[in-house]
Amino acid sequence: MWLSMYIKQNLQENLGILSVENLEYQNCIQRHLIEIVKYRLMFKEAFSKIYISQELMITLLSLGGVLTGVMCIYNLKNATHQGSSIKLYLIIAVETIVMISLCVCGQTVADESIHMRDVLYECPWVYWNTRNRKILLIIITNIEKPWTISLYNLFILNNEMVIQAAKFVYSLATVVANMK
Repeated sequence: MWLSMYIKQNLQENLGILSVENLEYQNCIQRHLIEIVKYRLMFKEAFSKIYISQELMITLLSLGGVLTGVMCIYNLKNATHQGSSIKLYLIIAVETIVMISLCVCGQTVADESIHMRDVLYECPWVYWNTRNRKILLIIITNIEKPWTISLYNLFILNNEMVIQAAKFVYSLATVVANMK
C-alpha cells in the first residue's frame, strides 16, 4: 500500500513542470522509477523468504483444519463423544480463524498488487521521455501478474478458498456421516 502511495505522490502529483524537454523533470521521474523498482525487489525478496518458511505451517494448518472440521460435523450429526465435543469445537474454531486469516492476507496481497499495477497505468507517461517510458513499460510487464499466497502452488489462499474449503469439509462430513 505504501508503494502505491509513493507512486502517486512522486509520479502522478509531481506535475508542476510537464515537458519532455525538461531534463530536470525527466531525471526526477527516472530516479523515482528506479526507486520503485528497488522497493519492489526488496519487498519481493522479503516476501519470498517469509513465504518459503511458512509453506509447511500453512500445509499443516490446512490439513488440521480439514480433519477437525470433518470430525466436528460428524460429531454434530451423530452426537458421539459428548464429553470431548467442546474441545473439538474449540479446535475447529481456532483452525477456522487461522485459515480465514491466511486467506484474508492472501487476498490483501493480491489486491494491493493489482492496485499498484493500476496506479502505474494511470501515470502521466505521455509527458515522459523515451527512456522513462521504457522503464515504466518494463515495470508494468513485470507486475502484470499479481502476487498471490498459495499452498505449494496448488491452492491460492484468497476469499474463494474459504468458500471452497467450507464446501469440501461439508462434503467430507456428509460422506463420513453416510458410512454407517
